[in-house]
Amino acid sequence: MSVFARVSSMISRALSMEPPERSMRRSGPSGNAIWANDVMLQVLGRTMEDIEGDAWRSIIAEEDRDRVAREWQSCVEQDRKFDLRYSWIDSHGGLVPIHAVAHILRDETGNRVGWLGIVNVL
Repeated sequence: MSVFARVSSMISRALSMEPPERSMRRSGPSGNAIWANDVMLQVLGRTMEDIEGDAWRSIIAEEDRDRVAREWQSCVEQDRKFDLRYSWIDSHGGLVPIHAVAHILRDETGNRVGWLGIVNVL
């Protein structure tokens, strides 16, 4: 199954689970954001340009930023799923508590080609 087909399948499964509106984002192999769905952008009151590349780190609450960065780096280095509760900062400066899980996307030979993050607002 191609990477595109796997991503499409994962997105379909995520959208079919409760709650019906989930924030999602896709990242490259190192974790730089390359796509976010409309739900995520609406929750944050931001645009894709605000969070693409490594700019997504700036929307993490300051008190969580180091912990999230350490855990993300550990997941990248150990080639494992990311699973953490922390808060985002919306465009008005408000905190949005979330539970984020990022699944590894692999190509046909098993190499990591990116991540699909699924986020529940708590």
